[in-house]
Amino acid sequence: MKKSFILFTIFCLFFLISCGSGSKNEDEKEPNDPEQNDVPDMLCFKSEVGTTKISNQHCGPTKEGRLYMECGEDGIWYYTDKCSDLSEAGTANCYIVQTAGEYSFNATVRGNGKGVKGIDFTDEKLDPKDVKLVWKSDSIGLIDSLSLKNGRIHFSAKNLGGNALLAALDESGNIIWSWHIWLLDEDTTDVKTADGVMVMDRNLGATSLDFDSPASHGLLYQWGRKDPFPASPIVSGGTTSTMPAPVYDAEGNAVEIAHSSMENSENNTLEYAVSNPTTVLSNNAQFADCRDWLRKEFSNPALWGGSDGEKSLFDPCPPGYRVPKAGTFDFFTSSGGYETDIAGFSVYDIDHDGVIDENDYENGWYILLDDESDSYSYFPAAARYDGSYAMLMGSKTGLWGNYWYADADESEDSSVPCGAYALAFQFGDSVSASPKAVGGRADGYSVRCVRESAE
Repeated sequence: MKKSFILFTIFCLFFLISCGSGSKNEDEKEPNDPEQNDVPDMLCFKSEVGTTKISNQHCGPTKEGRLYMECGEDGIWYYTDKCSDLSEAGTANCYIVQTAGEYSFNATVRGNGKGVKGIDFTDEKLDPKDVKLVWKSDSIGLIDSLSLKNGRIHFSAKNLGGNALLAALDESGNIIWSWHIWLLDEDTTDVKTADGVMVMDRNLGATSLDFDSPASHGLLYQWGRKDPFPASPIVSGGTTSTMPAPVYDAEGNAVEIAHSSMENSENNTLEYAVSNPTTVLSNNAQFADCRDWLRKEFSNPALWGGSDGEKSLFDPCPPGYRVPKAGTFDFFTSSGGYETDIAGFSVYDIDHDGVIDENDYENGWYILLDDESDSYSYFPAAARYDGSYAMLMGSKTGLWGNYWYADADESEDSSVPCGAYALAFQFGDSVSASPKAVGGRADGYSVRCVRESAE
């Protein structure tokens, strides 16, 4: 024991001599001159990425953060790292940022890194050569100082309350994968259902819980795709516009949310979808036979994991969360099935008049997740993208709410060929609710993430 202590003390003294107290490193993350650092080979180890970092946390660094010594081919560098690792708790297609500052994440792994049945390339590591901001929801701010270092994407979050999409590029500048950065200026919470499922308190991408704000809508997703599309810029109907909320590039210029051809399905492939995260893919050319955004021969019911309860590589939820399984919200109606009588909806009596009626609707429903504990959560009617036209149905904002499940509908006699299950409700001239409806996979719906461990 004494021998180990002596060796550890020697190592710490040596490390402090070689690396200094940290006070020399006035410019964060800028390495000192490698030629001035003569470190024995015994402390240098080759790793998968070419270097190994030895932490000095136990030797008492004098600067905030973690002091590292990095042994590489160019010599020995040391620096203080104050960059938060978003992928430390696990990789995903979405990362939540709740504090302004410096961030990075592993850009060599697709989603959570788990293979998907029927798809070959998902097990391969990414080898990004560059990075770009695809879009952000604010023309000024949100994200800057974007860079790629050793297979990691680095960026600065300057202000919160928005969304952004960052992409890794190959040597030709093509997108090889992209990640949703969800910037929140308030904490998210989980609400527990009677069945014990922990449901996030807001839609994926929502930056507000205010029913009078379009920021409560979050983002919209074609079933099985990991990349989001902006929802409506208004909170309720009254417009026939197909234009979603505006998004911008790094220079503040508007980015177009495009749609694929309605005449043919040439581009309806997984590879095209990954490389073109701002293009909504139309199913019009094969509408009668298959309402998937993928060509019928490529249609895959496992893209979001399905009923096996496992989060998939294309799941759009942040680490620790996944798209819910079909049936998670069966309690939305008293029968567990399709209802047209509001009295049969399991929703919160927000006006406290003892009656469940249209007065309890606020551009969406406050769904009771647990009747006994009075736990509820707001589900806004964020409208949807029509899968055939591949455009936003702006007139249905505040009137139609659709929420994807992870399960595809694989029944041969389905009224929606190549469909998937969803929670759906309508308000207005006709009122209805269905905890387990079926929609075309090319439609763009909301997503309400649930805890992985709760399923």
